[in-house]
Amino acid sequence: MLRDTLMDIKKGMTVVDLNKNEIGEVTMVMFSDEDYSEPGPETATDTKAPVGTTPKWVDDVVSAMSIDTPIPEELKQRLHREGFIKVHQTGGFANKDYFITKTQITNVTDDIVIVNTTEANLLGF
Repeated sequence: MLRDTLMDIKKGMTVVDLNKNEIGEVTMVMFSDEDYSEPGPETATDTKAPVGTTPKWVDDVVSAMSIDTPIPEELKQRLHREGFIKVHQTGGFANKDYFITKTQITNVTDDIVIVNTTEANLLGF
């Protein structure tokens, strides 16, 4: 069910906290990756594609979607493992990004993502 919630979220959607205060705008959606040491979807089999068969444009897309914020590696791994959205704070002179895990998302309606906490309790850089 939570993965379905991430699938409903699109870049540009507004994110609000539990008090309906606007936090910002979604800039990235990253689905979970159960094994961070091997980026990409996991399969039920243990067969692996031969090295060098991935087209370069795929690597470029994966690189573009990685977390580029200087945060601890352990935290990056957790975010990738669980899935998250990256939200850029809007309004005024704001220049802050938040990383919101899929477990912090309570609802997605139309163009709004609602989280289950306040902005002060979110992971922000």
